[in-house]
Parts: sequence; structure tokens; C-alpha cells
Amino acid sequence: MRRIPRAGRLLATLAFPMIVGCNDRLPTLTGEGPFPVGGTATTIEHFIDSDSLLLAANVYDGPTSVDDFPGLLIANNFDGALNSHGLVKLGSFPDTVDVNGESDGDFTYLESEIVAFIPDTLSASAPALTLELWTVTQPWDTAAVSWENAVDQPGETVPWTEAGGTRGELIATAGWSLDDEEAADTLRWAVPGALVQSLADDGFPGLMVTLQDEDTQVQISTLRLQASISPSVDPDTTVISTISGGPQTFVFTPEPPRPPDVLRVGGVTSDRSIFRLAVPNELPGCPPPETCAPIPADSVILDRVQLIVDPVPVDSGFGPVQGLPVIVRRVLEPELGSLAPLAQEITRGIIPAARFTPAGVEPVRFALTNALTQAILNDDTELAVALLAPTASSFAFGWFAPTARLRILYTLPQTPQLP
Repeated sequence: MRRIPRAGRLLATLAFPMIVGCNDRLPTLTGEGPFPVGGTATTIEHFIDSDSLLLAANVYDGPTSVDDFPGLLIANNFDGALNSHGLVKLGSFPDTVDVNGESDGDFTYLESEIVAFIPDTLSASAPALTLELWTVTQPWDTAAVSWENAVDQPGETVPWTEAGGTRGELIATAGWSLDDEEAADTLRWAVPGALVQSLADDGFPGLMVTLQDEDTQVQISTLRLQASISPSVDPDTTVISTISGGPQTFVFTPEPPRPPDVLRVGGVTSDRSIFRLAVPNELPGCPPPETCAPIPADSVILDRVQLIVDPVPVDSGFGPVQGLPVIVRRVLEPELGSLAPLAQEITRGIIPAARFTPAGVEPVRFALTNALTQAILNDDTELAVALLAPTASSFAFGWFAPTARLRILYTLPQTPQLP
């Protein structure tokens, strides 16, 4: 009889599809799985607690900032704490317009429209919102601005007269409703022609977007101006010029909380958490409540392995409004800490926002079947994995307790019974 080598037995699991385990809940199974010829397979569910599993758990700030955020975050006392305003300067305005092949530099701006859109309506914390467009009366540094300071850099600090941006005139409001199919996800503010002319002046400080509604937040795109122009050579013709680009950012308060006893994932800094897991070299040789000698981990078939982590409620308005996407990746040389390189992706999933609220906290599970199988094949003693969000994909954080458990579902080896 030919004995199947251990690599052959374990590698059988590598052909299984990878399963994202954020919401997996499987019962204890027995008598299921691959069946050897002439034998009856026994499948065991085994848990490894945090004390036996976890070698270390650390959190590291990521490499991104507000500048990498895809759009503008606007908030008004969201969750009783978070405020955020969009600050906007538009790109280059035209010096001339062409009308029927003739260039005209003596034109007049008519009433125009500033437009933005909501890239993902699930990012809105309410089904209807009103966003305000203001002029800003105080110059600000596009590369170094904060909630408290119009210029905020080493050696030079200029406070805002009004924290969050010194506002001047309320230009217009734009209403949005999830039920308004005609407007869809578009925001529109009407802008008088005289103000468009002011915006074209290089010395104009810019615009600001705020939310009128209390306890709300939404992510919007950067703004663009649809400028209506009346050329002097043909006053009956209206030319539309789209002006976009220019520095656009947002400022917010308070700073993101960083409790010392939780791990973080995401945020504008793209924080990541690293778990260093002990790789088991033995597993129980029989299902509970039976007692027997353990058997080598490389002698079983790993049907499913799940890393179980516990979410923690996120406060101050920094919790996710919609599901939080999380990626699990291998970590090479974890002893390097924040400099440890990330390897291949193991799995990914979307964690419901409710998991990060006091009422909805329950464990989250990530599938590690292939990763642990490979670690056992390599005789590794440690498996390091990083939990992180797609780079700068979300303003929100996910928080986790610095503990973890491992759920292993495996099938015992069987000796074929010949007739």
C-alpha cells in the first residue's frame, strides 16, 4: 500500500475556493468532508484561545493623509462630535472664448452652476441632506490648513478667525434626497454671474461646503463650475465652460481618537493592525468529549480555518456609516514592526457598520485556511497577518480588541479498511 505523503494530504485543501469569513457561522460538523475508501471520516471543530494563539498584536499608522482621500468629507456634529468642512479653490478660468471661430476676451459671466456628486449614496448618514455653499473671506494655505488654522505649518501658524474656515456669504444651498430619482446623486448650487467673476480673480480666497443638517455626514466629489458666458461678439450666444481642478480639501475636528487598548484599521491614515499567530504543530486526535493523544497537525486535512477577532465600538463620529472593507494580507518579517513588508492577499470582506456600535458588537471571522495550511507545510512556527482597509478608501476606522482566536475545522486521517 502506498502511503500518501503529508504534503499531498494538506495540499488537497489548497484547491478549495477561498471563503471570506466576515459572517461565517458554521455548526460543529462530524462525519463530513473527504471520505477515504472503506473508512468513515471524522471532522472536528477545535478552537485555540488567544493566550495560546497570539504572540503579539500591534497597530501602526499608515502612509496616507487627507490629501489621498477620494473627495471631500462634510459633517455637522455627526455622532455628537465630528465636524468637517470642504475648502475649495477652482482651477484656471479662461482668458478668451471662441465663438464661431472668433476669439473673444471681452465676455461676461452669467448665472452659473457649481456641481458635485455623491459617489456612493450609502456614505450618506441620512436619506435627505442640505449642503450649503459659502464664500471664504480669509486666505488659507492649500498644503497646510487645519480646522483651527488657515496656515498650519512649522514656523508659521495663522489661526482662522472662525474655526473650520472663515465664512462670508451664503451663496446657495443644494438639497439631496435618496428618493429623488431625477436628481440621482447630483448636487447643484446656483452662482450669480458677479460671483463667478470674483472666483476668476487669483486673489479670491475660495469656497466652503458645509452641512445644514445636525448629526449628519456625507462624502462628496470635488466641485466643478459650469460657467455660463455671454461673449461680446455675439450676446445672444451662451458658451458653457467647465472649470474644475484646483486645490480642494477638507478640515475636521476632533482629531481621530487612538485609544491605547484597541487596534485600528482604516481612516484617512490607512492604519493597519498586525496579528502574530502561533502555528499549531499538534491538534486533538478525537472529537470532544473524548480524550486521546494529540496528532501532528500535518497529518490532518484542514477543511476550514478562521481567525476570529472582536470589534470595538468606534466613537466621536469616526465609525463607518456603511460597511467597512477589510483586507487580510500576509506579513513578512513582522519583527520590523511598521516597516514590515506586506505579502499576498489572503482574503477580504466587508464588515457591517453595526459591528462597530455598542449595540451590534459581535465577532468577525476571516478565512485563513490556505495560509495556515501553507505555514504547516513549511514547518513555520509563526503566521503574521495584517488587517487593513484599501488605501484611503474610507474616512472611518474599524477598531478591534487586541485579542484573537482561531477556529479550525479538520478531518482526521483514516486508514482504509480492505475487504
